[in-house]
Parts: sequence; structure tokens; C-alpha cells
Amino acid sequence: MSPPSLGKRKRIPIRDSPHGAPPGRFPVVRGILPTLTLLLLACPALRGAQVELDLSLPAPEGRTDPMEPLLGGEGPPATWEILPSATGSGPLAQTSQVALIDRFPMLVHSTGDIRDFELTTRIRLVSGRKARSAGIVFRLQDRDNHYTVRLDAQGGWFVFRKVVNGREEEPIGNRHPVRTGEWHTLRVSCRGTHIDLKLDDVALPTLIDNQFASGRVGLWTRGDTVAWFADTRLRYRTRESPLTRLLSDLQAGHRWLEDMSVYARPDDDRAPVVIADTDGTRLGAGGDATILDCLDTRRNYTARREGDYIVTVPVRDRNGEAMAACRIRMRASFGLSRQRALVRCLPLVRAVEDRFLDRRELLLGRDPA
Repeated sequence: MSPPSLGKRKRIPIRDSPHGAPPGRFPVVRGILPTLTLLLLACPALRGAQVELDLSLPAPEGRTDPMEPLLGGEGPPATWEILPSATGSGPLAQTSQVALIDRFPMLVHSTGDIRDFELTTRIRLVSGRKARSAGIVFRLQDRDNHYTVRLDAQGGWFVFRKVVNGREEEPIGNRHPVRTGEWHTLRVSCRGTHIDLKLDDVALPTLIDNQFASGRVGLWTRGDTVAWFADTRLRYRTRESPLTRLLSDLQAGHRWLEDMSVYARPDDDRAPVVIADTDGTRLGAGGDATILDCLDTRRNYTARREGDYIVTVPVRDRNGEAMAACRIRMRASFGLSRQRALVRCLPLVRAVEDRFLDRRELLLGRDPA
């Protein structure tokens, strides 16, 4: 069945992947792929915040999309594009037609450590000679290790398959009337080792598997399958890092503390950025000249701004070297001098130093930015 004509298509600009793939092999999506509508439905400290993502919206101009093409098996890279419609952006489609049965185009979300989640999408299998199969990939470690749930129009199947070291294990599932050209709704829900799968109104029995505890999620196709995806929505709960948890606990124990951020260099050649903060709004933000000087000279800084004191203090490793800079904002109460503001902040910085003894430990305890 041939797809209806939708007019001129938009091609997705790409660049090379930063995730260790060979140059040109797994391009990164930019520009117009569906972006995220992010709703943080929890306390400001991000303690297990609920995140809801709508992957059906076009990205604002100039924004890098959080979806990344990945290829399992063999063959050339896939083509992911948004099809136009009379009302604006249409479905997201995988349109390359390479007749290799062991070729698995994927489009995965860049967040790499999602544990418990629910992902729902509508899928239309448009065409395919060697294969006509599409679905969801989840708890993805890399292109050779992940789970998939898929619908197959050639055999009329709805199955779960585990891929370990590039080899697919035996499928688990049932026959289902999957027809080419029709829309089907697929849902995946994971809670710990329990996996629930549903296609339209048919659910598989709950599966229990402990091979992969967390990972990335995304869309999956096989061989020369042309498939459309629409109304793709992801809901998951963030996993609070040890560093964020410590900052949250410090804020909860000190009512005068407005917010607290930790800046560090992700590696020796990069400028310092926020690796954790108490409200989660500044992750990845660069440091100013005061932060740079604090790291280079290990000086303390205190400034008065609009009724608050801003204190910047180096965070020292076990050898006394500055492994990070901590910026603390507090209310400027009556009689509180700059020196007293600094003295009040030092125990908070010492708590970070006592918990993380070197930069490696500190970075391992950070949030993904």
C-alpha cells in the first residue's frame, strides 16, 4: 500500500554523534524533530520530579533536539523526517528503504538513565518488502543491548524481544491483526523489573526481566520498513543524584538559604558549568568571571545584591586543590555583615567536601545536564 502524497518533506539536518559512534554513522538530530514539553511536577529540589514529554511538537528554531538517530545491525544510516500536513507538522516518519533484514533504525531520546516510565505512541506501517515492522526500543544501553516491543504486519505479530550483545533472544508475544496502512496505539510501562506492554486494546501478560535496569527510550523500525509515528508521549520520574540530594538536604536544614549551586569543569579542557543546584533550573549554565577566579585562585567572594548576599567559595579536594566552586545565595538579615555571611556558608561547603573527596567522585554525583 503506497502512502498518500503529502507534498514536500522537511529533511532533518544532522551532525556526528558525541556518544562514541564512528563519524557519520549515527547522526544527531538538530532543528525540526519533535521537541519536549517539559513539566516538572514536584518540589523545587527535583526530588524524584515527574517529567512529561510531548515528542510530537516541532522544535523551536535554533534549538538542538533531544532525539538522536541510532542504527542497529548493518547498513547505511536511516532517514527520519517530519511529514507536512494541512494543519502544520505531520507525523514523524522513517522513510529510508534499505532491503537488509538485519538493519534496525532507531530514534532515541538523549536522556540516558530512565528507569521507571510510560511511553505511548501511535504507529502506522506504510510499506516494506523485506520487513514491515516498527515499535519502541527501551532501556537501551547501546545499539547492541536493549529491549524492543514491536508490531509486525507481515506475520501479524505483537511481540517483545530482548537484544543482548547484538543477538535477539526468542520473542514473547501473540498474534495480532496488524494491517498495513492502519494506525495502532502502542504503550510500554516499566516499574523496576516489571514490564507491561499493550497494543490497541490487547495487553501481554506482565513480563519480569532484570537484564537492563534503566537506559534510553525511543522509536524502532526494521529493514526497509517505512513507518509513521504520531502522538508520542513519554512520562518518567527523574533519579536524584547524590550531589543534588545533599544540596536539597542542606537547604531543608537552613531556612535562610535561598539556593545553592556547584560549578565544576566536566574535563580539563572545558569551562566550568553548573553540575548541581537546589532548584534544577541552572544545570549546564556556564560560570562567570568570579567562578573562574574562585577556581583558579581559591579565593572566597561575597557580594550584596538586592537584599541578598551571594557567596562564592572553592570546594577543595582531599589535597586542598579547588575541584569546584560553590555559589550560595542567602537573605541579608539585619546585622549580617559580609564576613558573617561567609562564615555562615563555610559549613555547607565543608559538607560537600566531606561527601565528595575528589573531582571524580563529585562528577559521578552530578546531574545529567
